[in-house]
This record gives sequence, structure tokens and C-alpha cells, in this order.
Amino acid sequence: MQEISDQKHFGGDGRPANVSLCLELAKLNPALYQQLEEQHNAKGPTPDHVAMLRAQATAYAERARQESMVKAMVMGQNAAARMRRFK
Repeated sequence: MQEISDQKHFGGDGRPANVSLCLELAKLNPALYQQLEEQHNAKGPTPDHVAMLRAQATAYAERARQESMVKAMVMGQNAAARMRRFK
């Protein structure tokens, strides 16, 4: 078990988590796994995770802007069509 816990199964230093090692440690010693998981989660988000969240927020904002522009164009076309009908 010491060998498993020394292998940084939760990732770190730019490495992703090793799910196989996590599952094996959870099976062999659930209490130790829980303790290590809590320590890992207490460190906060990694720079990669923060960058991913920022990229998602930027993409969401851009999509909302695009949808707003499309909605405004449709509303403008509908208003123009109504004006043509009443001339």
C-alpha cells in the first residue's frame, strides 16, 4: 500500500490522476484513501483546472453573446415585416 500511495495516484506536478491506483487503494484501505483524497481536495484547484474553468466561462459568454445577437436580428426582421404589412 505504501508503494501505491507514493505513486501520486491523485496526480500532481502536471500529471493526471491514476484512476486504477485510486481504485486499488480504496479497495485495500478505504480509510487511508479517504484521508488522502481529503488532503488532495484541500489543496484547491490546479492551474490546469482553473484554466479550463476560465475557458468554459469565456465560451459560455461568447455563446450567450452570439445568441443575443441572433435574437436581436430576428426581432428586427419581425418588426420590419410588420411595418411592411401596415404600409
